Amino acid sequence: MSFRSILASILLALGTLTPSVGAALSASEAPAGVYRLDPNHFSLLFRVDHLGFSHIVGRFNEVDATLTIDPANPEEAQLIVEINGVGVDTNVDALDNFLKGASMLNSAIAPEITFEMGSLNITPGNSASIGGQLSMAGQTHPVEFDVNLVGAGVNRFENAQVLGFEASGSLDRSTWGMSAFTPDVGDEVRFSFSGEFIYAQEQQDE
Repeated sequence: MSFRSILASILLALGTLTPSVGAALSASEAPAGVYRLDPNHFSLLFRVDHLGFSHIVGRFNEVDATLTIDPANPEEAQLIVEINGVGVDTNVDALDNFLKGASMLNSAIAPEITFEMGSLNITPGNSASIGGQLSMAGQTHPVEFDVNLVGAGVNRFENAQVLGFEASGSLDRSTWGMSAFTPDVGDEVRFSFSGEFIYAQEQQDE
């Protein structure tokens, strides 16, 4: 038997032994109430054009978010996101310090970046368009982005109801007064999010 055949047999056997982690259900079956972002299962990334040669890519390491939702009436959902701007991370210390400085995020004066949802419009499939107010660098302006429901169900490792989402959008940083080095460094900031929201434990115990 060839090495490739042996490897295929091992992988097939492992596949039959691997348990399913989650129990899938439709979003409409998820319990209504408050869901909190799982701090161990999320990513919030951004990217900006750099001189037309590449993209500066970074992330925010500290995010707290609360989603209050009734799956029977999703348009009435409430979402509040709090991002620690001091936790910006591009893997380049000098750039991180610049982004936290007075000409950009101004983290010494306004360390928190917050988003509060004002509207949610359901679109075909498991997707929606979200609008709201984004406060950053001491200014507040509207922003919109798209969101997709990835999955809903029970995480059996945690015995918890979970809603998983991905989101993406863009904004012009100059709107919030952060225009340093434009147009050499892009004004448009593209961002993406992926994360799991866990049903609040106190509600599970009721």
